[in-house]
Amino acid sequence: MLGGQATTSGVCAFDLTFGFERLINGYGLWGELVSELRAEYRSRGLNPNTCRYRNDSLAANPVVTDLVLSRMAKQSNVSVLRRTAVLSGTIQAGRVSLATSRGIITGQIAIDATEDGSLLSTLRVRHRAGRLKFDGENYVGSDPERCGIQDITQVACLQYYEGGVPSELLVDEPPNYRLHRRLFARSYPSDPNGSRDHPRGFAGYRATPDLTDGAYPYMGSEWEKVTRTALNFRNDHAITASYLINPSRRDFEDQQAAEKTLALIHFLQKECGQPWSVATDEGFAAVRRPRRFPDLRAFDAVLCHFPPKPYIRESLRGIGLTTLTAKDIFRMSNRGTARWNSDAIAVGTYPPDLHGGREESDLEPDLNESLSDKPATWREGPFAIPMGTLIHADYPNLLLAEKNISVSRIASGAVRLHPTVVAIGEAAGTLAAISVRKKIDTSDVPATAVQASLTRGGALPAQHAILGVSRDDEDFPDIALALARSVAISTPSRIESSEPVFEVNREISARIGRELMNSVRDFTVSPLAKHS
Repeated sequence: MLGGQATTSGVCAFDLTFGFERLINGYGLWGELVSELRAEYRSRGLNPNTCRYRNDSLAANPVVTDLVLSRMAKQSNVSVLRRTAVLSGTIQAGRVSLATSRGIITGQIAIDATEDGSLLSTLRVRHRAGRLKFDGENYVGSDPERCGIQDITQVACLQYYEGGVPSELLVDEPPNYRLHRRLFARSYPSDPNGSRDHPRGFAGYRATPDLTDGAYPYMGSEWEKVTRTALNFRNDHAITASYLINPSRRDFEDQQAAEKTLALIHFLQKECGQPWSVATDEGFAAVRRPRRFPDLRAFDAVLCHFPPKPYIRESLRGIGLTTLTAKDIFRMSNRGTARWNSDAIAVGTYPPDLHGGREESDLEPDLNESLSDKPATWREGPFAIPMGTLIHADYPNLLLAEKNISVSRIASGAVRLHPTVVAIGEAAGTLAAISVRKKIDTSDVPATAVQASLTRGGALPAQHAILGVSRDDEDFPDIALALARSVAISTPSRIESSEPVFEVNREISARIGRELMNSVRDFTVSPLAKHS
């Protein structure tokens, strides 16, 4: 499936930062994906505004996200190899070779956009695993088993079976059920805040559209009517850095995470008396790997409808030309703006949300960070992701994307969200295209050239949306580039809505942007097609 955590991990409710909807949804590849998803749901008589008890939310079924992304890839002539394992690989200047289950694949540049940073490990290049550093030969720093990282979650997409749960989807009491029951009893079936004492209170939190024929097209505010949701609350499973390093440890922890989610479904069915079980039409049964949970074979009829991978919040992280740290994304107040970096190629808005690995001893000793760099209160707002975080320090032909960019553990908790990693991927692809077409190393590509190419494709690597200038406006690329480089004539404003926007002097800002465009004209690339 295409879509990473949104599909193969079942994280269906997109983590948007409310109050920055235009900045997040109005531009770039993410904006195109959102538009395509909404169009697909309209064609089905449904809408994707179903989660978090509010109508301005966004959630999409994994099978629909995969369908839309596959369509977008086909329209852009992107070749996709499914069911293809990377077995080994080598990297040297100007050449990457990967041995796969379909044969050898070679290229000038590789981009690690995996959910766990596995290409970094395969190529044996320098990277971080929690607070540990891989120096090309060994992990150094401490015992991986004592190095906390963020929790994983085995998500499950659930269906409300009005006429009763089919017998094959009933979940008997799984192993270690009593270890988990007390936690569930404190949180379910209410909502995460405990304010909705209702049998479907929990369901509205991660609710998704119901794809069943004739299902009611509820909105997020109609949470009492939700009949499709995802379990991604109170079923986190704590792990250590060994999860990212040791395959046998990963197998064990994945089983434990699956066991916990089975226990939650059992709790809903047996102790809450609610007819919830796994949805069978999200596409997972067709793509799951063979069962590898030896202690859970009795539950295979249910497990085959689980997303094939758990939600991995923290991956291996490459060591780049630049490392983004908590100090770089620090916002003085909620909805404030972090100090800007004019080499920004993507924008994040989320706070550093760490699920696990929150001890001082879990932080990287060489990055000069402490827990005081992580605000004790919720602080969201725009921050810049500079281009140097995407380029590996030793191999400029290895680009870092997804959660694998060069970033500290605290900062990684703010970049792992759907819109942010899509923007990072769009920038990585653009940087790779310039490097290949112009026959220069990625480290020699001016950040302005990447920004110029991105804005020509409708992306906005700047702090705020632009008042009165949409991505389709003829002046948009020039104005957006000037804003990204912090040289536009602009003023932050809240005139239009509660969301901060830039009021720009259109004529002067466009002229400045055109001068910048001209300065990198020999480097920029144009999108090949609508979704390129």
